[in-house]
Amino acid sequence: MRVVRACAVAIAAFAWAASCTFKPDLSRYEGCDAGGSCSAGYQCLVSEQICIPSCADPPLCGQDAGPDAGPIELSVNPETFPLATELRPYRVDLVADGGVGPYSFREAPPPSPPLPPGLQLDDAGVLSGTPQNAGFYQVRVQVEDRSSPPITSTVQRGLPVRALLRVAGPATLANAASGQPYTESLSATGGDGGYRFRIADGGDEPPQGLVLAENGDITGTTSDSGAAAFDVEVVDGDDPAQVAVQRVSMNVILLPITLQFATRSLPDGRLGTPYVYQLQRLPKGSGSTWSLPAGSLPLGVGLDTNTGVISGVPVIRGRFTCTIGLSDGISSVQATFTMDVL
Repeated sequence: MRVVRACAVAIAAFAWAASCTFKPDLSRYEGCDAGGSCSAGYQCLVSEQICIPSCADPPLCGQDAGPDAGPIELSVNPETFPLATELRPYRVDLVADGGVGPYSFREAPPPSPPLPPGLQLDDAGVLSGTPQNAGFYQVRVQVEDRSSPPITSTVQRGLPVRALLRVAGPATLANAASGQPYTESLSATGGDGGYRFRIADGGDEPPQGLVLAENGDITGTTSDSGAAAFDVEVVDGDDPAQVAVQRVSMNVILLPITLQFATRSLPDGRLGTPYVYQLQRLPKGSGSTWSLPAGSLPLGVGLDTNTGVISGVPVIRGRFTCTIGLSDGISSVQATFTMDVL
């Protein structure tokens, strides 16, 4: 069924008063607006105040059109949805072709899967919003034209939502003791893995003697003292790659005589992603015992009381506060930490 024939019939039909008595039913076409305008691809037949297909428009009246005067089947573009990133604004404009415009779009009813959380579809075919969770979603959309009766078509598209890349931290690095070997590890979450760290261009540098490796390890020996802050950049292995930057801070102090925590903060975790972080003490030494006297780590994450390693796979989002104890057999200290699981 092609519109070119319908167009010819519509125009010829309105010569009926002079040449014949046949008048077709054109009720499936919408009326012209107050200014005599119509939707794209249509022209106003002023004498009847209805919008008929414009035969000068190839999509509606192509040279290869068949002889049938009925409406053509509905199709929807784009055929492939662009990549989305969680927690970042997203928009794609759906465009229908065929049938009789203008068109109305809506989310396909159950049992079709719902739209990804954070996205909405409006009547004009704009799918937009901020996707809340990474994953691959099947999006089913219904489009309806203005034929009488209306033509309805349902299409399905895959929508990939990638995980947002972040520098997990720790945002406040472990204290360094001046003149003593130092080690701290930065981590990242989200993205596509294959993380590569470096000091961001144009900013401050770490204390002299400390170097950030591509894997996120900060090592070396510094004789500086006092507070320092610098920007860290991480790039993932995706195509196109994501880039994230975070400012981190640290203190360089004199080597303490009494036992104390070197660790100042914990890196963020990500739901369903393995988590590993090594707690540190000053002065360095063996025979430490770690404990969790108050609060709790995220469900799925635990503390090794012999090594001070926090590890596991978080199974719930949220902010978790805990008190961690440290003992070397002579003295004991405690510190309170907060860990966010995103």
